[in-house]
Amino acid sequence: MRTATQLTSKLLPFFINTLVARQLTPEEFGVPTVHFYLLSTVILTTREGFRRALMRDSVSDTSLRYAWFVLPIGGFLSIAVPTAVLWSQNISTAEPYGLALAYYGVAAFIELCAEPYYIRAMRLSAFKLRLVAESISTVLRSVLTYVLVSKTQKNVVMAFAYSQVNYLFHTFQLIHWGRFTQY
Repeated sequence: MRTATQLTSKLLPFFINTLVARQLTPEEFGVPTVHFYLLSTVILTTREGFRRALMRDSVSDTSLRYAWFVLPIGGFLSIAVPTAVLWSQNISTAEPYGLALAYYGVAAFIELCAEPYYIRAMRLSAFKLRLVAESISTVLRSVLTYVLVSKTQKNVVMAFAYSQVNYLFHTFQLIHWGRFTQY
């Protein structure tokens, strides 16, 4: 089952993303796939220090409460980085690109909200939970991106932004739900 789930979670989005790429110009495809992911990378690097420190075997379970420190730091960066980009580039949130930047900031914060649950799940060796949550969310993101790009050719950046927020919302929900079940 794990192999089938992994194959599905990798191959299906690859084929759907190929269909999306074929519908777009290189500029339309490049902005969401490069610019926005660079933004997400800058914001989400805050979690890596906490994740690495708290995933070690030598860390006690009571120390896991420190995982919640990711939220204020990441929340600040989720607001500050998109705002700095908007301000430095003189972009308004009324423009699709500016609004999409703001959505990517929201998406980064949603992902950071799941981090304490993610760390707990990994400490409990709930690898199946991670596999299922990320697989379902990845397939949903790819399908939603394809549908939105197909329907709204003018607002491609917003299609990617909506899909990213949707992906992270579902990942958060599934990981949060998984803490109540036996995985």
